[in-house]
Amino acid sequence: MITRKTKLSVATGLSLALLLPTTAGASPFAEEPHALDVTPLHEIYSDIFDIGAAVEPHQLLGETGDVLRHHYNSLVAENVMKPISIQPVEGEFDFTEADKLVEFARENDMSLRFHTLIWHSQVPDWFFLDEAGNPMVDATDPVAREANKVLLLERLETHVRTIVERYKDDVDSWDVVNEVVDDNGGLRESPWYLITGTDYIRVAFETAAEYKHEDAKLFINDYNTEVEPKRSAIFNLVEELVEDGVPIDGMGHQGHIQIGWPSLEEMEDSIEMFAGLGLDNQITELDVSLYGWPPRPAYPSYDEIPMFEFERQADRYNDIFELYERQSDNISSVTFWGISDNHTWLDDRAEEYNDGIGKDAPFVFDVNYRVKPSYWAIADRGESEEPGTPEEPGTPVTFPDVTPATNGYEAIMRLAQAGTITGFEDGTFKPSASITRLHTGLMLARELNLAATSSSSFSDIPSDYRYLAEVNALYSAGVVQGTSDGRFMPQAAITRGELAAMLVRAYDVAPAASGVAHPFTDAVGSPYEPYISALYQAGLTAGTSANAYEPNRPVTRAELAIFVLRMQ
Repeated sequence: MITRKTKLSVATGLSLALLLPTTAGASPFAEEPHALDVTPLHEIYSDIFDIGAAVEPHQLLGETGDVLRHHYNSLVAENVMKPISIQPVEGEFDFTEADKLVEFARENDMSLRFHTLIWHSQVPDWFFLDEAGNPMVDATDPVAREANKVLLLERLETHVRTIVERYKDDVDSWDVVNEVVDDNGGLRESPWYLITGTDYIRVAFETAAEYKHEDAKLFINDYNTEVEPKRSAIFNLVEELVEDGVPIDGMGHQGHIQIGWPSLEEMEDSIEMFAGLGLDNQITELDVSLYGWPPRPAYPSYDEIPMFEFERQADRYNDIFELYERQSDNISSVTFWGISDNHTWLDDRAEEYNDGIGKDAPFVFDVNYRVKPSYWAIADRGESEEPGTPEEPGTPVTFPDVTPATNGYEAIMRLAQAGTITGFEDGTFKPSASITRLHTGLMLARELNLAATSSSSFSDIPSDYRYLAEVNALYSAGVVQGTSDGRFMPQAAITRGELAAMLVRAYDVAPAASGVAHPFTDAVGSPYEPYISALYQAGLTAGTSANAYEPNRPVTRAELAIFVLRMQ
């Protein structure tokens, strides 16, 4: 809501039942932490932009609502604020469902985006019927056409004014018009355009500007803003409107992304183009589809999606959010078009192109709100990845979130003082946060002073990779071996089993013989069992309980510090 001064994180208890049970198949992430048990996304990016999600009213309840409160500080309606939902019959406004989202945003001190005042889709037919009930677009007489134009613009003005007046103290960002340019670069020949030309765009913005809160921003929103010829067409339209004094404050880039399209360069160029007009940029409908266009073939169910697809998606999310961070001076908000893989419009598209059977997985949480590799990829933001300059001798190292009561306190403090580990840019250490394979390797490379004697050939480590030297050093020392398909997966969260293997290799701990007894029943049969056994026999681990090691659970930063100190 407009009047708030600060944004607060609100977390509630975990509901035991899913609001909407998924039938998409089991998830491979059952052993991963729940979304409520990891660092909120909006806290990770709190210093640069809002993190939002699109929802339906029923998702405000139960487990979904809890996840929404925990991870997001901005909210947008997926459907219930579109024209057909709010004014299905002329003069009869129904705000019942929209009010639910507005109240939720108020109660949880969240920013609110309104989507959308004017669109060519999901708009009732009555808007475009003349006084006699005939389609306005069929009129050929110039006098009748002008009368129709006046009537339609009056209806538009009434619709916009009524909504903006009602929500002026709640909405921070208004999508005033949506998708006014077609894919070929021309103005979309919707009834709005055929009857009024571009006047409907001008009147919509002018009316919204007259009645909105003074701090709210007005956006033109569209998809494929990154690619030609549409990008230039939108830019030219917006430039003309701005020069004519139309009160446009920002460009909304929907951001329906695929793993391989569009290019990062195209995305960044688009943001900079609109910023050059003095406009704010918001990413308004972000999702990362596993598929190209058309989405054929698609995996029939969630449990049939192979892990490498999720890892490719994580790398893509990592690249995208690094771009957003670079452009943080030009971007004020990033909104996902959903919360988890159990509810996405992309499933409808996958089914449409695959005879009714298909499943996509575009978000950072799985169908059961467990974290995916994509979460770890974007949650990594802000950590000091450089080999780092150790603190001057004698300079005490402190972290506001590490106290003597913190698990691993001694290990964290000793390694930080030695310069082996570093904190985040905000001064915190985040002891309970996960850590990636890359950052684990960087810590070990610093600790052991490893040097490259050979080059790795990991398919996901390009020749200009920022940490190529460190990866080659780890590879040369045999600390990392990569996956069976030749990848390093730098942004994947490292598991306790993977860490055991890496530590045994790094510190030359003799792997235990196959079948050697250990108390960890959950490690039996694991590919990491010999390494876990070796650590146990060397007195370097006692597991997480008397009979459990949890080989598939991501390692926390505090746990890594404990392990490294023990290895020393």
